[in-house]
Amino acid sequence: MSRFFEAILQKWRVLRTIFFLCKYGGGDVLQDSLTGLDLRHTLNAVWRREVALSNRYGRPVSIVLFDLDDFKKVNDSQGHLAGDVVLKETARILKQECRGEDVIIRWGGDEFLVVLPNAEGEGAGELAKRVRLRLFLCGIGISFGIGSLHLEASEERRDAGALFEAVIRIADAELYLHKANKAQVNNPSFFLDNIVAFFLRWYNTNHEEPQ
Repeated sequence: MSRFFEAILQKWRVLRTIFFLCKYGGGDVLQDSLTGLDLRHTLNAVWRREVALSNRYGRPVSIVLFDLDDFKKVNDSQGHLAGDVVLKETARILKQECRGEDVIIRWGGDEFLVVLPNAEGEGAGELAKRVRLRLFLCGIGISFGIGSLHLEASEERRDAGALFEAVIRIADAELYLHKANKAQVNNPSFFLDNIVAFFLRWYNTNHEEPQ
């Protein structure tokens, strides 16, 4: 009987391997199994294509870098299954809000990167705000940073890697500012300090000594 089950198990392993090769072409896995989003290493080909189009036609391309707020606290307090639910819900909303030509990438553990072809920073900002609002209504906090590239049409070949480093640096800096501002607002002393400052300005304005 044990040989029978061993044979069944062996056939299952073979079938699973065949399925994997058919789905992924025998190469690297391209999608995150949890969220169904593209993985980080798919960015290289996507970005090079967009830089080439921007270089040739002078069309813009933008990126939005998203980072979930306090995701570690969710995992620590509610468990990793709850964290998985947050990640899947974030991915679902991103898919619904993004255009068909946009590329959504799971950038890290709690980070997501969206590449928006033919989109200026303003359009990328509108997308980011829609995503943030929908996640807020689900009880999920998220911060974002935006970077944009708009080249003039040229025959000169540009370094896609260097351009991405410049754009992602801008997005990362903006993301950091959003995180810092939220941390300040969430500090209980933030509101007290601002209330005191408001009344001091009001008092000074309404109790100026006559000249």
